[in-house]
Amino acid sequence: MVIQCALLETYEAVIREQLAHSPSITLKELQNWLENEQSLSVSISAIDKFIRHKLGYRYKKRSSPVSCSARMSRQPVSNGKPGTTL
Repeated sequence: MVIQCALLETYEAVIREQLAHSPSITLKELQNWLENEQSLSVSISAIDKFIRHKLGYRYKKRSSPVSCSARMSRQPVSNGKPGTTL
């Protein structure tokens, strides 16, 4: 893995460019791009480690499903009488 990460350093500029051009690219898509466009065969885990540690990228946070977020943020509902909630 160390060898693969070191190998990726020589491609840092083109990887940064590709990430800027396609910010929502997956690791698998980046792996395919490196293999097809740069003739570089490297593991997904090496790519992951390189872009997180060397380039400082973070994973995108996923938003919660609507039903879950609605349940978590729901406020008490009034039943129509002053000072009461359901």
